[in-house]
Amino acid sequence: MTKLSTAREILAPIDNVFVAFSDFETFPKIFHEAIAIDFISETRTGLGTEWEQAVEENGKQFLDEVKVIEFEASNRIVLEIKDYHSTETLEFRFTKTDETTLVGADLSVKPKRLYGKIFAWILKSQILRYLNDDMNRIKAHIESNQ
Repeated sequence: MTKLSTAREILAPIDNVFVAFSDFETFPKIFHEAIAIDFISETRTGLGTEWEQAVEENGKQFLDEVKVIEFEASNRIVLEIKDYHSTETLEFRFTKTDETTLVGADLSVKPKRLYGKIFAWILKSQILRYLNDDMNRIKAHIESNQ
């Protein structure tokens, strides 16, 4: 299993940041650059929310299944993401600072196939770059809407 971590300080109150991260109708489009979202669950936010998101990688479309497996208001969100290559756990932690919110992100990637384990280890820096790009997009979105 490959584990990666990053964090961003966002110039917004913790409640506003948490609302943006837990708006699962918009969040996947910004964070994962999803081109389509289809909810599986009746709920649209909170624990147990599930959706499928279509994403594009290298000119090909893939379908990811996403489920909220932990949800603590203004504190923590944990997503389980199943895609073609792997099952991922993505945890967000929210910490209030003076005038900002610190958001930590921990990503655990468990490849489904042996060759995926090798590639995940080799491509660890690239996966971290993608995670950082995702965090930068959501940070810019939140700060531009303040």
